Amino acid sequence: MAIFETITALFATIACIFSLFPQALGIYKETYEAQRPDEVLMNAVLIADIHADGDPVRDRNDNLRRLVADINASEEKLDAIAIAGDITNCGNIKEYINLKGILFAYNKSKNLIPAMGNHDSRATCVEEPYFDEGSELFRDFLRTQGIKTETNYYYKVVNGCYFIVLGTESMPDPYISDTQIEWVDSLLKEAAKTGMPCFIISHELLMGTHDDRGVPASRNLGEASEKLKAVVKKYADEGLTTVYVCGHLHRDFHEDTLVTVSDNFYSLLLPSALFTEDENEEYIPGLGVTAEVYKDSLVIRARNFNTYEWLEDYCWELPVNIK
Repeated sequence: MAIFETITALFATIACIFSLFPQALGIYKETYEAQRPDEVLMNAVLIADIHADGDPVRDRNDNLRRLVADINASEEKLDAIAIAGDITNCGNIKEYINLKGILFAYNKSKNLIPAMGNHDSRATCVEEPYFDEGSELFRDFLRTQGIKTETNYYYKVVNGCYFIVLGTESMPDPYISDTQIEWVDSLLKEAAKTGMPCFIISHELLMGTHDDRGVPASRNLGEASEKLKAVVKKYADEGLTTVYVCGHLHRDFHEDTLVTVSDNFYSLLLPSALFTEDENEEYIPGLGVTAEVYKDSLVIRARNFNTYEWLEDYCWELPVNIK
């Protein structure tokens, strides 16, 4: 096993070296800017379901390299990249090694903020997850990004904005304990003191949002959904703008992409950055959004990072109450 992992690491390193050439040649340059460049307080990208593969030369990893390259081609400093789960396809060591190589080559943001998805919990390619092993590998990956946590949930504060990352505590159905919900409550209480918008990053959606009728239990947070909604609503009623960011369903952008849960509380269902199908059942790689915080608003804009195009039909401006 050690020899196999060494060979895998060698191939990932070679792929990483080759992936540096476009940057060295100046092929990837600034391709987009914030809506109001001189006023942006926090500039982030939100994506989901990147499904990094263990084969460094597979086409999906080429799409991932292009995605990360354009994400980091913002003319303004990119403060954070948050990924709403399924950062790997099978949750094994080969995929994490390859993902780290791609990030080393292309990621300029100091704050990579990933959540664990059901694929990350597997630690293998079979359907029955090895949850403990998958969780350990996920947390090992977090440590390489400067995030030290003993649980699958954690948080980061970026330019005053709280990024609260939920993490399932068992599988196959996701489970969020009361202890974790109380932890969210304590963080929102701190966030509310500043009024800077808050992002809750989760792989699974909240039950009852995004027209999820018929969606199986493994696709949402189940009974924990109502408890979490109540906690967030408590601070939203006091003016704290909170966006719950999720993925998992691999849906294209549509009219139900961003929904209002209550005043100042929103849920954003992201497409897969790798496996989203359009109406013609053809895959569209590279989909995600930018999130720009200003003194008077939070602007969320949809973008195809692989074709360098804004999707102008999907742009939202949310109120903020910065103190």
